[in-house]
Amino acid sequence: MSAVAQVRCASCHRVERWEEGVVHVELPGGSRRPAAAPPRVAFEALAAHLAGEQGPPVGRCSVCGQPLMLVQGEAPTIDWVVPLPDGEVTFSEGRLTCGDQPIGVDEVERRVKAAYPVWDQWTSQDVAAQGVLMASLPVLVFPAVLWMAAVTVVIAFYSHWAAGGGSVGMP
Repeated sequence: MSAVAQVRCASCHRVERWEEGVVHVELPGGSRRPAAAPPRVAFEALAAHLAGEQGPPVGRCSVCGQPLMLVQGEAPTIDWVVPLPDGEVTFSEGRLTCGDQPIGVDEVERRVKAAYPVWDQWTSQDVAAQGVLMASLPVLVFPAVLWMAAVTVVIAFYSHWAAGGGSVGMP
């Protein structure tokens, strides 16, 4: 590690400041789920670096395992491997290779998108939990409505009785 470097996770947005081998966490991160499969998210971070949109990968996030990208300062660039069904793509020394052959960003992007399509944020467990909650809501509301109706009847009875009307229903 260099004297001072600030790094940011490409997925969970953890921000760290590295000073002479000491890691200072400025923003803990880890609070969001990646929008796609982890290899796809890692490749998108590498592609953003290759397009000049952000710094190089300099570490692995201790929270989510995605690349830590250099924001400012200096730190040695690390190699990163993106596993694909038809072979691994390696980011090393600022370029992508598959096996020993260089490969273009567009070709890797096509292969990554085919291997790891974007999924919906709602998992089947989320949908089931939401269904159970919505089904139990009327059961939870019914006693409250029943209690409010009973209180209304009691208030009507006592307000009529206190006004000198005697029993309810009698002249």
